[in-house]
Amino acid sequence: MIIDPENVPLPRETVQRIRERGAMPLLRVFNKDEHVNEFMSGRIRFGHVLGYRDADKFRVDTNEGASVKTGTAPNTILWIAGRQIPVSSLTSKYTPADTAFLYICCFMALQASSSCQTLDVGHLTKVGKKWGDRCIVVLDGMTFWKRLLGAAKTEDRLFAGGVEYYDPASATKRGEKRLWDKEEHLRSAFRKTENYEPEQEYRFVLERKATQTDEVHLQVPSLSDIAYIEDIST
Repeated sequence: MIIDPENVPLPRETVQRIRERGAMPLLRVFNKDEHVNEFMSGRIRFGHVLGYRDADKFRVDTNEGASVKTGTAPNTILWIAGRQIPVSSLTSKYTPADTAFLYICCFMALQASSSCQTLDVGHLTKVGKKWGDRCIVVLDGMTFWKRLLGAAKTEDRLFAGGVEYYDPASATKRGEKRLWDKEEHLRSAFRKTENYEPEQEYRFVLERKATQTDEVHLQVPSLSDIAYIEDIST
């Protein structure tokens, strides 16, 4: 799929704004019209981060929100049902306690923004087809971010950024330090194992210090001025 900022069904003032400060295209795929309509109306769903450990087969990540390490374990013996089983590696998983207060809204995104170039996102929509055939392109991601900030409660914290993919079997060194690196639960919410890297995920993380629920909705103005819908079924 090709995104041409000069030929999109959006108001000219939106295109001009993108031309001046650069595009921040975010892609979100749905399989039901009701979910498309809800999102475009400005009702933005955030799912509980731990809920994705038990999601459908296309969204599940058993390590979501956790720090996972896999290492060698020479000469280690496990006893299972009275039998000795030698193992060559062991996996540990740690979930920070404050992860219980985190909710996420996930997109696919290019690794770099562009001011007015034609963008080929075919590699992303090819991955996204497993979730559905209706792709919403939020071309002005910066305005979308500002609307989410305006909709969040005063006591909430909202973060945004690309997911960092890592190899759990190696001591990877993180690149540029980000705001949440000193808070373990936030850092874990923005890290996934390297097998998910083709999704090139960009996520919004909402920290809500309130009664825990399965999901949270933020209501923002209609997205019709900054987003449009593409059929990716073919």
